[in-house]
Amino acid sequence: MTKAVIRFVQEQLKARRLRRGPVDGDLGPKTLAALNKVDGLDRNWSKRRKAVGFIQLLAVEDNV
Repeated sequence: MTKAVIRFVQEQLKARRLRRGPVDGDLGPKTLAALNKVDGLDRNWSKRRKAVGFIQLLAVEDNV
């Protein structure tokens, strides 16, 4: 997963007030903690799967 994709995920989490901190393109503990707050994502998924799942939820939200 590229840093650009991770930055997109972080920006979307920030827009939903789920994440604090800089948008740095790192799939680190702050991003993971924010992803764990998203309804519809299994807490047992890997970090990468959670990020992909979040993007999929955004697509559904926007009727893409």
